[in-house]
Amino acid sequence: MIDMLKSMAIFSEVARLGSFRAAAKSQNVSPSVISRHISNLEGNLGEVLLSRSTRKLSLTSVGEEFLCHCDQMIESANRGLISVKENINEGHLRVTLPITLITTEFGELIRIFRNKNPKVDFSLVFDDDYIDIIGDGVDLALRLGPLEDSNLKSKRIAIVNRSIVCTPDYFAKVGKPSSPEDLSRCNWIGRKNPAMIPVMYSPSGEKHTVPEQAKFTRVNNILAIKALVLSQNGIGLFSDMLVEKELANGQLVRLLPEWQVESMHMYAVWSANKTTGLLVKKFVDFLAEELEEL
Repeated sequence: MIDMLKSMAIFSEVARLGSFRAAAKSQNVSPSVISRHISNLEGNLGEVLLSRSTRKLSLTSVGEEFLCHCDQMIESANRGLISVKENINEGHLRVTLPITLITTEFGELIRIFRNKNPKVDFSLVFDDDYIDIIGDGVDLALRLGPLEDSNLKSKRIAIVNRSIVCTPDYFAKVGKPSSPEDLSRCNWIGRKNPAMIPVMYSPSGEKHTVPEQAKFTRVNNILAIKALVLSQNGIGLFSDMLVEKELANGQLVRLLPEWQVESMHMYAVWSANKTTGLLVKKFVDFLAEELEEL
């Protein structure tokens, strides 16, 4: 059937141009290839489609009728191609993403993408809790950390670098730590017990896990954690992107700056069954190219 479809397209081209040679030139093949397609098509149909003479080709009555079907097939295929291209370049994307991406830098990426794709609109839901992509009608989720096994499609789009920070005044109060163990005298502010995170690497490359904290303030929002840290309530673990400005202007300082906090991976996750799949893939590829490392 696939070969028949190709032969039908070539038959339509021969009829449009009026000769095997002209059709061969337009398709960048030899006239013998064109002749073979027409002969195979006539053999499968059991009908003569073209009357051949040394001077010209003419359609038989069967050929005229069959040409209508061939032209309809080509027109339908062209409409399909146009429709797919439109789906790539326009539409509405519903995206859920971690609160740590509430930054001017990420907003700039949205602006760049929309400048290149002005017919794309966004609904952005910033939430650190996992949202049901299929059940809640989400097109794309950006997620930090290891992924759960699922039937969803995914792609790693960035490596997120992290730091443990506090204000200079709080740093002076607790004293300069020399190892992760010294952080036990600090009040940690976070979403879950730091006994699980973070892993740190010493200047010599040795792996250490920050010990469980006696003093811990649990908060459900990374921006609230940042506000509490800036208010000298304790120390917190943040993506470098989220505290870059405060580190630069001296509002925050890194604890154990010579140690490396284990980075996290950010993934794009989406359903293959969504009608917006082509547009989602375009946006995911854009993010993967632009983000790389945060």
